[in-house]
Amino acid sequence: MYKLENEKIALTLSDEGAIIGLKNKVTGHEYITYPGGDLWRLFLYEGEPGKPKVGTMPYCWEIPVYSRDQQKLRITQENDALKVEYKGIKVAETGPSIKYAKQAGLTGKLLNINLSYTVRLQGDETVWEVELENNEDVGIGEIWFPIISGVTWLSPAKDDSLLIPHYYGEKINRPLETMTSKRFGMLGDIKPHITHIMYPYRMLYPGPASMQWYALCNPREGLYLGSHDKSAQTTCLNIDKEKYQGKEFLQFTFGKYPFIEKGGTWKSAPFVVCPYKGSWHIVAKKYLAWANTWMKKRTPPKWVRQMNGWQWIGLKWQSGVIQFTYDEIPRLYEDAKLGGLNTTWLVGWPHAGNDREYPEFPYNIDSRLGTEEQLKKSLAHVRAEGGNIWLYNQGRMVDPETKWYKDIGHRVVMKTIWGGEYIENWSYWSYGSLMDLSNQYKLLDACPSTPEWSNILLDYAKRSKELGTRAVFYDYWCHLRPYLCFDKTHTHKHPAMAYGPGMLAILDRVKTEMAKEDPEFAIITEGITDVAGQYVDAVQGLVKRAKQNIYDAPAEEDLRYETFPELLRYTFPELILSNRQIDAEDYASLNWAFVYGMRFDIEINFNKGTFRDAPQLATQCKRLCKIRNEYSDLLLEGTFVDTEGFSLSNEKLVAKAYKNGDKYAVLIWNPLENEQPVKVYVTDYELEKAISMEGKSSQIPPAMLGANKVLVLLYKGKE
Repeated sequence: MYKLENEKIALTLSDEGAIIGLKNKVTGHEYITYPGGDLWRLFLYEGEPGKPKVGTMPYCWEIPVYSRDQQKLRITQENDALKVEYKGIKVAETGPSIKYAKQAGLTGKLLNINLSYTVRLQGDETVWEVELENNEDVGIGEIWFPIISGVTWLSPAKDDSLLIPHYYGEKINRPLETMTSKRFGMLGDIKPHITHIMYPYRMLYPGPASMQWYALCNPREGLYLGSHDKSAQTTCLNIDKEKYQGKEFLQFTFGKYPFIEKGGTWKSAPFVVCPYKGSWHIVAKKYLAWANTWMKKRTPPKWVRQMNGWQWIGLKWQSGVIQFTYDEIPRLYEDAKLGGLNTTWLVGWPHAGNDREYPEFPYNIDSRLGTEEQLKKSLAHVRAEGGNIWLYNQGRMVDPETKWYKDIGHRVVMKTIWGGEYIENWSYWSYGSLMDLSNQYKLLDACPSTPEWSNILLDYAKRSKELGTRAVFYDYWCHLRPYLCFDKTHTHKHPAMAYGPGMLAILDRVKTEMAKEDPEFAIITEGITDVAGQYVDAVQGLVKRAKQNIYDAPAEEDLRYETFPELLRYTFPELILSNRQIDAEDYASLNWAFVYGMRFDIEINFNKGTFRDAPQLATQCKRLCKIRNEYSDLLLEGTFVDTEGFSLSNEKLVAKAYKNGDKYAVLIWNPLENEQPVKVYVTDYELEKAISMEGKSSQIPPAMLGANKVLVLLYKGKE
């Protein structure tokens, strides 16, 4: 038995290299209820990834190797560190994965693959790193490390939650009880392989996972798991609920995809596992402190920082239906102003309408919408009136029916492990059923680690500026599926380095080149990841409000799950985020976005209408924009601090706080249908005024807050 220990943490490994103890010495809690699980897993492969499979050529992409099956290991200890070395790894002779090894003729063999890892104590952290050396004819495609298994409840209260960075953030309540359905396994767009013993949750970064950390926590303590990896390579956040011999427990790890061929080596970036005492904000700051050691921080243009949101308008749809023409753009901008917004976003503006003809579509003007000169004139008019506008561009998809694809794009798109292309099938909203039945339009994923796609996205930005806007919008760019690309003619080092690093290189290039022409030029994206946030100025989100996002919205009464945007908002408060799809009578989403400091994403009648069609929503939005504008230093440019610095007597209310220098604000929303008592306790600041949704100001806050009403409390530092 080997033990690392200081005043905050105790880690114990068995002689076989399994974790048998992980104790939070500050709280006294032992996290490993059922010791002895795997500490790492490898997944080997035979065959050539990315090469089309024809005839009877042998291949197998998943040959598991488990740490529990190993016998030849050496453990050495020096001060606060352990090193564990395996000179050769053994493939299992028995167990559920034997059929995979048997197929490859590896059953029970000791392979000439060396694995070593170190773990050291660093304050309240355990820091893990692993190295691989492959001297076998099989490849190493995937590694899970470090595996923290056998975890149950943090306390008898059974009030645990899993905080997971899905989009802006999610919370799974009581995961040991509730992770029993496919709903949890399918997040992250990876289909689960659910057996009678496992309920998996898989999420990929940088993509659906906006950050590389997650936590099991309750209000008093928790366990942080972070991949402190600067490379932006595709990484899987792996969480399993397992049932084994009558025991139920949680298992946490990260998956990396090194794809090491014979003669190759690989070393991981550090992984951090940290028990802590207190709220989850402590470890959010830990992740941010690491990110601040290397991420570049850019300040968005002033017009973006002062923007309250936008009205999203579709000019033409896939069906060919034209909603508005170029000559109507000035009127659409005036309609946005009815709700207090000075920004309009146009989709379906070229001939293709929406979701077709990529990447040729920005150059194909539809004469029925107007001429290119009419488009430029209308955009110039909006700018002259002090407004802002941007045009939709697709950051990722290629239409295989275009000439560009046939001439160039077939070499640029990402390739699967089978050698084929990743295929997306999209349709868009229509009045009838014809489009839904017959319009699953085929689109392909471009590989961002190709100079050709980098040129396309820079051209999108230049085209947007040429037409008269100060921003480029990239759809589908920062939030979905960072696929592995197996095309060896591309510039990425290995499949997992294709998406994230390529995306960052393009964003950096676009930001740098466009700043030469206009320092106030902005990049807007759908979705966000922490690394992309170095370059992106504003984000169209995917979260409507509590317990809802646009791709996966459980029933309101499903208490197992809720969106938790606090996770990203607090960890990276400088990001300018919006909510999604505020429709004509969705006052709740408007108020929710206001309290969370999100810009308003207005989509009247699914982008077919404007504030003119929703006068009551326009009135309420304009009131909230007026409050934000009057106190923009706090409400638009202040720092989101979640619930730090205040307490609220009524848990039925939603409240969040903001800071800027010695100024402090608490925003409160009553989401219920009846008025509620409101009492806020703030210790370090003095109340200056209370502002109602209607804009009325008072030095004494109200004792009651009306149904679906918002209250703003402004404070200053005590002298």
